[in-house]
Amino acid sequence: EFTRLTRGRALVGANVGFHTVWMAAHFAHVLAVEATPGTYQLLVKNVTEHGLRDRVTCLEGIAYDGPQTMRLARGDELGWPVPTDLNQTPNASSLAYLPDPTGTLTTLVLDAHVPPDVLVALIKTDAQGCDERVLRGLAQTIARCRPLIVCEYEGIAHRHGESADSLASLAVLLD
Repeated sequence: EFTRLTRGRALVGANVGFHTVWMAAHFAHVLAVEATPGTYQLLVKNVTEHGLRDRVTCLEGIAYDGPQTMRLARGDELGWPVPTDLNQTPNASSLAYLPDPTGTLTTLVLDAHVPPDVLVALIKTDAQGCDERVLRGLAQTIARCRPLIVCEYEGIAHRHGESADSLASLAVLLD
């Protein structure tokens, strides 16, 4: 099974690239997506410094299941402080984005970034509460490739219309 995986491609919620760099050593190609601008720059720097630009495609944006305007979630919505200067955050993994018609950030539907002739063997999401939305935005790729999927569920997911039950039902829909 691992041999099949390594010939395919991996999609990953990137942060600064820890998993991206590891996956690039084991997969034919990695699509790494990061929403926070300063963190995205660190991702690109890490990919470049590891000599992986030919094996990793970096996308800056918020992965989701359709066009949406978003904004940064406030600390009172998350339950922990959120800095006003995103480049000064000590932990970009603690940031989350929420749908907001007045938001200034837009989303990426990842199916549009995966060519139809490409085998995706692994999808790893870490999307701060909107993992189900990310996976729904990959429905065509998932149906075509049947990849291994690793995701998480966070309490803020209800702000995206998600629940643990709806995430579980997604597995049935995609099967």
